[in-house]
Amino acid sequence: MITEDINFTPRSQKLLQATKRIALAFRHDEILLPHLFAAFFDLKQAKSLSIAIDLGLDLDQLRHVLYNEILSTLPNHKVEPVEIKLSPLIVSILKQSTEIASEFGHPWVSVDHIFLSILDNFEKWPSKLYALFSFNTTELFTEIVTYLSDAQLPTAPSSTGAPSPFTEGKSDFKVLEKYANNLTEKTLQGKTDPVFGREEETAKVEDILNRRKKNSVILLGEAGVGKTSIVEGLVQRIVSGEAPLFLQNKIIFSLDLNTIVAGTKYRGEFEDRLNKIIEEAKHSNVILFIDEIHTLIGAGDAEGSLDAANILKPALSSGDITVIGATTYTEYRKKLFKDKALHRRFDQVIVEEPTKEETLKILDQKKKIYESFHYVSITSEILQDIVNYAEEFLPQSQFPDKAIDLLDLICSHVKIKKIKKPRSLRDLEAKFISNLTENKDSVEEQNTLFEKIKSHAAKWSDQLSHKRYKVSKRDLFEILSRKTGIPAHDFGQSVSQKYIGLENQLKKLVVGQPEAISSISRCLLRHKSGLRDTARPIGNLMFLGPTGVGKTYVAKCLAKYFFKNKNNFIHLDMSEFSESASVSKLIGSSPGYVGFDQGGVLVEKISQNPNSVVLFDEIEKAHPKVHQILLQILEEGRLHDSQGRDANFRNSIIIITGNIGSQKLMQKESLGFADSTAQSRVSDARQELKKVLPLELINRFDDIIFFKDLSDSSLKAIVRHELQHLVENATKSGINLNFDSNIEDFIVNDIGDSSFGARLIKRVVQNKITDKLSLKFIKNPHIKNYSVRYNKKQDKIDVKF
Repeated sequence: MITEDINFTPRSQKLLQATKRIALAFRHDEILLPHLFAAFFDLKQAKSLSIAIDLGLDLDQLRHVLYNEILSTLPNHKVEPVEIKLSPLIVSILKQSTEIASEFGHPWVSVDHIFLSILDNFEKWPSKLYALFSFNTTELFTEIVTYLSDAQLPTAPSSTGAPSPFTEGKSDFKVLEKYANNLTEKTLQGKTDPVFGREEETAKVEDILNRRKKNSVILLGEAGVGKTSIVEGLVQRIVSGEAPLFLQNKIIFSLDLNTIVAGTKYRGEFEDRLNKIIEEAKHSNVILFIDEIHTLIGAGDAEGSLDAANILKPALSSGDITVIGATTYTEYRKKLFKDKALHRRFDQVIVEEPTKEETLKILDQKKKIYESFHYVSITSEILQDIVNYAEEFLPQSQFPDKAIDLLDLICSHVKIKKIKKPRSLRDLEAKFISNLTENKDSVEEQNTLFEKIKSHAAKWSDQLSHKRYKVSKRDLFEILSRKTGIPAHDFGQSVSQKYIGLENQLKKLVVGQPEAISSISRCLLRHKSGLRDTARPIGNLMFLGPTGVGKTYVAKCLAKYFFKNKNNFIHLDMSEFSESASVSKLIGSSPGYVGFDQGGVLVEKISQNPNSVVLFDEIEKAHPKVHQILLQILEEGRLHDSQGRDANFRNSIIIITGNIGSQKLMQKESLGFADSTAQSRVSDARQELKKVLPLELINRFDDIIFFKDLSDSSLKAIVRHELQHLVENATKSGINLNFDSNIEDFIVNDIGDSSFGARLIKRVVQNKITDKLSLKFIKNPHIKNYSVRYNKKQDKIDVKF
């Protein structure tokens, strides 16, 4: 074809390939002008076409006319033609495009040169196509000429007629090849995964890189949102010819600061290496990518020498080198932003976390890569589940990284679980190793056995390549269980059913507080229904009541019911935060104070286990500064520590307990006025609460739940529970225990004052029963049956064999 002796850009080559493909699709044996026009739709960016659209070209109408009124009406073959040739007009257009490129002093023919050549042959167009360009085509021609005159076009490659600009001499980049990774070469070798999405951010980066001055860019975003992927995607666009013209022969190197610093023993050695890198990076085709660019500050710093950032500044300010950096907001604020001279040399591109829908699209586009690598089959339903569960149970990480990691981990899990080496192959390998170590067989026999192993392995590998093991929900739940500590079977349970069954389950565990449990259940159901702001925690609850009535116990039961793991219950005793300075334990010390680099206990714990019940116990003992922290958690579901790290509480249940107004709640009802007296007690307790906590904090609770004093029947039920616990422990030791029913009345009567609550029951059981049993067990290890009875005459507990 005409292109054999002409240097066409990769995008121009792609355009001509698309032209041929369209002609073959319509079974035409000759490439005509409509084929070439239609091929422009295959290009994601064509500046000439964009200019035409701005001047009035209707792209949809053009597409309709090309495909439905021109290409479909041309005479065609019944079968796909064996050979396809260029029409005389196409040959003329391509020759003229090379002449146009030469007139501009451009060594490569771009798609815009070809478009300009098409415009120059305007009178030879089909009439239907001609009619679409009813606007001023002279103005279009002038606009494209202006663009080509101003464009920074790639320089000629070292060898004429080279198919790609990326093959130019590696000898020019000896230092870069040693201390940096050539991302362009890596992509050409197919060693990078395809990148999907992020078109808007990529376009912003391309705009900045094309600036005359200050053409370095920094990508800012949380870890895992895809900053590095944007650079990899840019490299892939360059290699495939889809990047803008000025970028099409750029080579992107990823700088490895650790490699540069490694082995620099003497002062000046690091600076010498970095200066050599800068000299090579001044080549017009080189772009440096520095991931974690904040590490420049202080890198290679030694007494009497400059760090990497200060060495790079002169080259950046003069525009001699082009740099793409990537870092997080936190590191940018801590290091780069403080260095005004450095950070002003970069333009910023903010990389936001993609939405669930965007993440699902990315997973769908990537799934074939993981299916091929792991020999698995992934359904669309599994991808949707991965996105949903990752959002709910891995809030500390960002999309799309957490979803991609979860997908890869699940596929790896299935691969390990399903793919086992055949028994016959394992036996052959064992025999081969055994014979080899014991010298049983001759060399010829060993070779024969080795060939047999190779044959079996090849056959197994071939079978494996055609198999696909289906990824199931069960596999997803097993991996989530490992990452979160929540049992796998709990993920399989309907989440809605879990919320609906909460009230009945808690009533089985908690004695004497049915009204409180009903209130808790209603509050959490409101969250699940979606009728409440989902940006807040699952529940913001306050438990008020006297000591020992089950406030803390209910919180533990909630954690056990929802999360099943002791690490998912975070208990903070507010008596430890009664002073102003102690608040730093929650969010970390301020800069300049001891422990600034350690972070706060609350942020650390919730970052490790974001699916938790967080209990702030005895809030009345906390310093008022704690109230300010609680305001942010309850309203926004987030908390920032002193280092700027973000803790997410949106998958947590926040419970705040207190004894505020407990004396009011414990007052006895007047005869015949139980309901009104109860309401009065609650109202009095609320008034007491307003005296202790600020109103803005009280208003942020979903519900304030009052726990009432325990009745005698409730206390007896707790005694039964404690005795049953003793029976279970004794059974584990092979001992049978039998309790008299009168023991319950004895223990409740022994307590006397019920204001001490359930805690005193444990102490009485321990002193009156457990201590006696312990002595008997040790003295009589051979006895396995014991009877515990209440001696009414002597008013004591007897233990008999």
